Amino acid sequence: MISKVSIENFIIIDHIDIEFKKEFSSITGETGTGKSIILDAINFCFGKFSSKTIRKDESKDCAVEILFDNLKIKKVLDKSGKTSCYLNGEKVQAKDIKEMMPGLVDITAQSDSILSKTSQREIVDNFMIAADKNAGENLADIAQLFSDLNSVDSEISKLEEDARIAKRDKAYYSQVAFELANIDIKKNEETELLERRAKLAKLCSNDNLIKAAADSLQSSALSSSLTQSIKNLERVNSDITDSLKNRLEAISIEFSDVTAELTDTANDTESREVELNEIDERLSLIRTTARKFNTSASTLFEFLEEAVSKLKLSDDFDSKLQKLMEKRNQILSNYDSVADHLHDMRLKAANELSEAVCDQLSELLMPNAIFKIDIQKSDFVRTQYGKDEIEFLANFNKDSLLLSFSQIASGGEAARLNFALKTVLGVNSSFDSIIFDEVDVGIGGAAAFAIGNAMKKLAKNVQVISITHSPQVAARADSHILIQKQISNGDVRVIAKILDHNERIQEIARMISGNTVNPDAIQAAQQLLI
Repeated sequence: MISKVSIENFIIIDHIDIEFKKEFSSITGETGTGKSIILDAINFCFGKFSSKTIRKDESKDCAVEILFDNLKIKKVLDKSGKTSCYLNGEKVQAKDIKEMMPGLVDITAQSDSILSKTSQREIVDNFMIAADKNAGENLADIAQLFSDLNSVDSEISKLEEDARIAKRDKAYYSQVAFELANIDIKKNEETELLERRAKLAKLCSNDNLIKAAADSLQSSALSSSLTQSIKNLERVNSDITDSLKNRLEAISIEFSDVTAELTDTANDTESREVELNEIDERLSLIRTTARKFNTSASTLFEFLEEAVSKLKLSDDFDSKLQKLMEKRNQILSNYDSVADHLHDMRLKAANELSEAVCDQLSELLMPNAIFKIDIQKSDFVRTQYGKDEIEFLANFNKDSLLLSFSQIASGGEAARLNFALKTVLGVNSSFDSIIFDEVDVGIGGAAAFAIGNAMKKLAKNVQVISITHSPQVAARADSHILIQKQISNGDVRVIAKILDHNERIQEIARMISGNTVNPDAIQAAQQLLI
């Protein structure tokens, strides 16, 4: 439950602290004093209201802090326009705070519409979840299955399109596969051939130097000198000369190997030229083939793989489609099973909600009103919420037909039905606080008094905060908060004050008679507060 709201530098508010009681609090004040701005501030804190121009003084930070029984939420919009969120003093992400709102507070405004099918479904589902926590899991399951169904349908569509193209181009890809397989194209072949050609070309351009180096080694007396030195050291037979002899033997062997290899390299001039010609011919074939199929030589192997894949797709289409259809049918079966169960749960919840709302409407001085939630299941409609079409039906006059609520509700009737629904939901909901923002607009007299009584009754289950212009509603509150706007030297200051009994009489009298409070209004206010 909300125990305190602190607002700093927000729209027309410099600083204000508002403390709330645990039961029923009413907030009143003249039009334009800033009552609804308090709701804007609460919504801002939860991420439901956003603006970069909400700072009254652009040179200062804007901050809203809400203190609940066991936690503190704060949001700051600093001078640079950056927002920061805090939970019990620790910085958190804005989405973390936003996700907490449904479990903490519900805000109902007079402008809230219950005429749309979406709003009506949400109302039924919220009541259903409050009555049975498993319903929330079913809603999550149906949403996931709907997503899975869309995914597999997308896979099927893509497979069918790919297969259509593959079948259309089968002759072309068959020719590609045949010709590229015929020339035995290899992966990265062009790159490897170019690298090999560069090495061979460099050798060929330096053949004279290589031959001269080979001839020089062959004509050298170094080999004979090494051999003679080794023989001489063998005769010495000494530990000191043995290691030197071994090293000379190694040098002699290496010298002989280098000489032989260099000689072979010098003698391979003709074979290198032959290989160069073969490489050039291969490169020419690869490039000619690539041009024929309007691709690059460097990606010719990948082009072959693509052609083979297209042909395989065409050949394997039926089996792949069958697997996807089996997957789709399984998802569809699961979806229908969950949707049918969800339908039954909604029917049960709708009957209970309809009955409770009718009882509440009777307490709101609409004894002849009948409210019914019609739920029709369609096997031809599947959405992320199931297969149900939900519509609110009502009549507000005795013996009249049930019609769609959107067709027959006047402003006052819509307001009372909306309030009745929220009252029933409030009793069964998971949130701790409910805030009504001028839901009694257009309602007066005994009906307004009935709404005040309903709020007081609801406050036994949840904390109720009502922003109201109705004296009958304000009089039923356990705590009365007055919002006033003071103007001094052109500066606007908003203040909040918890009224004592005598101050409540004066404020309710003002609400009855206007700015001029007369004795009759005072007496009427006293009667309302009894």
